[in-house]
Amino acid sequence: MLGISLWTWLARVNIPLTTLAGSGLFQETGQGPQEVHRVVDTQIAFTLNTSAHDNSPLQAETPPPHPFKSDNRNQIVAATVDIPDYSITGILPITPASIDHLQEILEPFLRTSLGHAFQEITLVTPGHLAPSVSATLQAISPSNAPLTFSVREKDCDMRDESAYIYPKRVIYSPWVLVMGWDGLRSLESQSQRRLLTLGHHLLPIGPRGRALNTTTETAASSLPSATSGLHLALYLRPPFVVASSLLPEEEGHFRTWELLGAYFARCNSFGAGGILHSNTKTVDQGLDSSSKDGLPLAPYRDHGPPIRFTFFLSNTLNVQQLSPLLCQLIFRRHHLHILVVETNMKYSFTSVRRKARFRLDTCRIDFFIVNQFMNRRDLSAHLGDLETDAVVMLEGLELNNHFRSHFIRKGRTVIRLPVEDLMYSDWMSSLSLEEWRNWHRPKIEISVITRDRPQSLARLLKSLTEARYFGDQVALRLNLEQDCDSKTVELAHSFHRNWTQGPLFVHRRTIHAGLLPAVVESWYPSSLDNYGLLLEDDVEVSPLFYAWAKQVILKYRLATFPSFHPPLTSSSFRYGEEADRSPSLFGVSLYQQKHIELRKGGRVPFNARSLFSSPELKQHVQDPTTPYLSQVPCSWGAIYFPDHWSEFHSYLALRFSETWIPIDSTTTVVPNVRSNHWSKSWKKFFIEMTYLKGYVMLYPNFEEFESLSTNHLELGSHVKVRSREKKELFELPLMPLPSEAGELTGLSRLPGGRLPSFRDLPVLNLTGAATTLEDIVEIGLARRKKLCFSSSSKEGLGSNDGVRNHGSIHNFICA
Repeated sequence: MLGISLWTWLARVNIPLTTLAGSGLFQETGQGPQEVHRVVDTQIAFTLNTSAHDNSPLQAETPPPHPFKSDNRNQIVAATVDIPDYSITGILPITPASIDHLQEILEPFLRTSLGHAFQEITLVTPGHLAPSVSATLQAISPSNAPLTFSVREKDCDMRDESAYIYPKRVIYSPWVLVMGWDGLRSLESQSQRRLLTLGHHLLPIGPRGRALNTTTETAASSLPSATSGLHLALYLRPPFVVASSLLPEEEGHFRTWELLGAYFARCNSFGAGGILHSNTKTVDQGLDSSSKDGLPLAPYRDHGPPIRFTFFLSNTLNVQQLSPLLCQLIFRRHHLHILVVETNMKYSFTSVRRKARFRLDTCRIDFFIVNQFMNRRDLSAHLGDLETDAVVMLEGLELNNHFRSHFIRKGRTVIRLPVEDLMYSDWMSSLSLEEWRNWHRPKIEISVITRDRPQSLARLLKSLTEARYFGDQVALRLNLEQDCDSKTVELAHSFHRNWTQGPLFVHRRTIHAGLLPAVVESWYPSSLDNYGLLLEDDVEVSPLFYAWAKQVILKYRLATFPSFHPPLTSSSFRYGEEADRSPSLFGVSLYQQKHIELRKGGRVPFNARSLFSSPELKQHVQDPTTPYLSQVPCSWGAIYFPDHWSEFHSYLALRFSETWIPIDSTTTVVPNVRSNHWSKSWKKFFIEMTYLKGYVMLYPNFEEFESLSTNHLELGSHVKVRSREKKELFELPLMPLPSEAGELTGLSRLPGGRLPSFRDLPVLNLTGAATTLEDIVEIGLARRKKLCFSSSSKEGLGSNDGVRNHGSIHNFICA
């Protein structure tokens, strides 16, 4: 079978960081902010692939004469035709940078309205990526998909930075859709539909490229009117549609898109290499899109408005360190303005000295060098022309205070990142504008519960100090039991020398109370923006735990405020997009479930990915690698939300007052679960609350049980025997930091590189069975009604006249 490939490859250069500036990895492309020279380095070649693996070198040949010729401009513009269904072959190149986002790239084609346009979509991939591409297709393409996907392997010399397209004799459909590595994601839905339904007999047609600029007044005045919606173009770049009859008969080698346009221009005397849709937001005035002042802007982004970012860095090395985030933002079609405040620049009155470029694989990052000696007033005037939504700057940069004040006065979100965190910030690319605006709202407190395991405590504290907090202040509270040993006391009181992320509090109980009150009383939320990470000392955390937790909180958080709670002050308590907020979410687990512990028969192994890939669920779960919701509260590293934790305090007060159900009663709140026998565990009572109210916690679901926390199963209150089998059941590998600059963190392996919509998250009940939020709420409500009735009518299960005379119980159980 024959195949097609078209893409740009940019090779990663592995060189010492100290030589980056002169290595060619960074390029200067201008001498001022208004003098921007675009670097055109894409090559296009027409080659024939006669086998699954074609490693033949590029052959430079003179293209054959074009079969069509016309000197009538009106004829060229008018030669459009409607493309019927099932008549397009789509060609999608796969690159190492795009493979992780393949599901998101293919999503538009899975819509029925777009799928009907295609006879076939061929994914052209290097051989080493073919297994991953095939596996992704099997996972996301439904059996009743309206089109056929095929995978073709095409290996070539990446140093050539070349792209390929096949001659017409190997194409079996009348039309070909030529795409870049990001498919159709750069287009609005309306533009996608127009691209797939409007063809042209004589030229390629598409929404992106360079408009034709002629030198004579006649040619300029005879351009099509705006009502036609079409313009002659010097050349196009993907995505565009071309009639297969226009493809060359034999192999041809074209070094740039402009030269390919010159080939198609042989059909007319005007030099037109394509037809440009004028009513789309992706029309280019050159190879790269740009703003009016020459500063770089990313192409249009079709899912939600693009976010405008401004970055202030201190040197070109910072650009490389931050490149995982910057490239992800570029991929998602956001607008970036990157300024490097050069501390080694000689004194000058020029605010922006030159433009430079950094390359990482297929990603190109343009940035500007800013003179640190520039007069502050002139610099503010320069910044005043910059429209931005979010500003990211480095901690410790000398001009930070000036920049920060400038943008805060304009009401912009300003985020200060430590230099050492730049390499690990790629997860931030998935945040929406609303989430960026609420960056400073959530305040996470860490509460550690310890007694007499100083070595375990030291291991936990070490993992906390090595974690990345991305410029946030984080309070740490160490809760010591009354009878803790002297080494634990000494370690706790001396830790202030190591904890630099925020305030440190050491609290030692005066009376021994046990683990249940030690956990429950370890954290009291002060506001609805206050979140508690509860850690027992046998837990260890990943360096990326904070990024995971903050990402989830910003996306899904919607606070509840039941009337019987103590008052929690907050001006607002919503962060993410409205469709993703849910009051049912009570927390974020750092720990990945490896077993189900609540079934009456005992613990059983559990693998979320296997469950979601099962025949019963694979039709209902979009991606088996997705995070999921569970009613089980996690005690091995989890963040709890303030309103639910406050509600838990109230619920415990009612349970221990025994005005509803006595603690030693044979009446159980949750039927048929093992936790009913955990009389000294706080989890027993939290499980009761989640069951009655239909609450859920979000759990991670990374490959090989890679987790944001792990439990070392130390001997203690609930662990009397520590066998190797038990230890293997509980200990999980922690998600590490990337080992070198340019690598993505493990958080980027979320489906599509981002957290799914809340409505798409699978839901599991207390025993690990798949269910829905609606079902668990209905089941909890039915149980509450039954308990309300029994507590009101049975003697001994309530005080006075039973539950109806106790307002708080009535509100919780019977409301």
